[in-house]
Amino acid sequence: SAVALALIAVLYQAVFFTLARATPGMKYARLELRTFAGQKPARVRRWARMAALLLSVLPAGLGILWALFDDQHLCWHDRLSGTYPRKA
Repeated sequence: SAVALALIAVLYQAVFFTLARATPGMKYARLELRTFAGQKPARVRRWARMAALLLSVLPAGLGILWALFDDQHLCWHDRLSGTYPRKA
């Protein structure tokens, strides 16, 4: 069941970041992805973010917890992909 849950999470991210550039939760919270240069990320960069998210989650979620210690509160996948969520 853990594998099925992970697969559903990956598919969810893939569908919404490919088609809509944001998940429904991000839209509700009025968040959007931006590159560190302030531009909207291209599809390739959004896919890179999803791959980096897997790397961030796999070591017991340490990549996510890193945001607690980071000066800018960015996770590993933010740094690896060069993108971050911000208020729209």
